[in-house]
Amino acid sequence: MRKRLWLLGFGLALLLAACGGQGPGGENAQVRVTLLDPQNAFQGAYYRVGASSWQSLTFVDGQATFQASGEYQVVARCQEEEGGRIYHVKATPSQMRQVVIRCSSPTSAPYARVHLTVRVPPNIGGTPIEDSNAVVVHSLFAQIFLLSGWAIWGTGQIVQSGEASFSTGFPPGLQDIVLAVRRNDNAPCQQPIGWKRVRLDVQNNGDYTIDENDWQPFAATRSINVVGGGSPALASAYVAYFKDGMKNPAYLGRAFGTTGCYGALPSGEGGVHLGFAVSSLDVSESSSQRFIVLKDTGGDDWTVDMPEPWPGGALTVSGTTVSLSYPNALS
Repeated sequence: MRKRLWLLGFGLALLLAACGGQGPGGENAQVRVTLLDPQNAFQGAYYRVGASSWQSLTFVDGQATFQASGEYQVVARCQEEEGGRIYHVKATPSQMRQVVIRCSSPTSAPYARVHLTVRVPPNIGGTPIEDSNAVVVHSLFAQIFLLSGWAIWGTGQIVQSGEASFSTGFPPGLQDIVLAVRRNDNAPCQQPIGWKRVRLDVQNNGDYTIDENDWQPFAATRSINVVGGGSPALASAYVAYFKDGMKNPAYLGRAFGTTGCYGALPSGEGGVHLGFAVSSLDVSESSSQRFIVLKDTGGDDWTVDMPEPWPGGALTVSGTTVSLSYPNALS
């Protein structure tokens, strides 16, 4: 089998910029590197500060630290059956003081399969819930595949006879789950109608019924607009809600293409309205370029300013050498 070498991490600076802030702490600080590697794919890591010489990183219980003043770099190599991966991070302590290297993942994540029956009232906040014209949604799953990019999807079911019934998966254990009801149509904004929080002790093969009481209208319907990013072959943006006590983020709305909307929870609920946006360019069977933006929208309208792609020909591969020419970028 032909060996393949994958270089990851180009988008990190774009994520940092999109999140709209610097990490805690200033210059001349300790940088912590965390290694996640349950399958023992790690082959080695090095770091350097400024133009100093490269030094080996030694991990103890998955942790390593070093002092940095100004710009630093961390490089790590992981090896798997599909080929090798190289992580490269370049930043300053004020931008990022913790680096996470995920060399491998568990062979199977613990998930409990459950059956949910969700009953909804005839209306929420004066908006009628009509059969086949409304859908109940819950989790937004956003997963990064180390060798192929991102996948994002929501889970839900159409309302029939005042209820939605479906099988799905949650991490096991006691947790809060936020359910949402929205219009079931092809409009750019699938109107958010209402939401409800429930607490479940999730066990595998569990059967749970959520009653029609305590549903609330969303505090507001907020817009999502995607701009920038050159000419993406595919652009999509989603907003989810997450708070202490939850194990999965709740799906609130989306934009397929450049426009859409989501339902915002009241500010008194706390938590985070987390936006995910993905723009893909030059998509083919052999290659693609993806840019990913994450942002706490604050429950407000969200204009997603996607970063521009690096210039054509900037990424080149020669044997086992990978070169990226992207002035002023962090990786």
